Amino acid sequence: MASAVLRGDDQRAGRAPTHCVLTGVRTTTAVHEWALGVRRPALWAGLFGAVAPPLARLLRVGVLPVTIPIDAAAHASWTRRAGASLVAMCFGLGCVVVGATTHDGGFVALGLVLVVGGAAYRARSRHNFWITLRYRPDRDDVLISPVHHAFDADARELFRRAVSR
Repeated sequence: MASAVLRGDDQRAGRAPTHCVLTGVRTTTAVHEWALGVRRPALWAGLFGAVAPPLARLLRVGVLPVTIPIDAAAHASWTRRAGASLVAMCFGLGCVVVGATTHDGGFVALGLVLVVGGAAYRARSRHNFWITLRYRPDRDDVLISPVHHAFDADARELFRRAVSR
């Protein structure tokens, strides 16, 4: 696995690689993600989830919407992992609330274990099975890692064409 760079101008113009970022197969499906202009975007995404982009905007940190081509099977695999962690965390929060209202320490303990376990599973899944997008506003580009070498080759070709324009 490697890292790739996509230009902000290409993203705004709707130009993206044609190979899946994770598997390298040619695909026409894509997801829309947010690249954050922070030092550790994976940490922000792990801690703040879907509120990371609005929070970054509020803090006046660069944010760029990015279109990432991904194979449907690879995306379904990531979605199952993210869904399982969300179910565990929500069930755990429910146990904490029920345990706190009924003064049952066992439910609170079970809930805390489920919340922490679900969060750890999501963080591990995000690290091992998903990508990190870092926006560099001074260069107007997005650093993506890890990527498949076929995606990297497409990104290099896009970059080369943009420079020769």
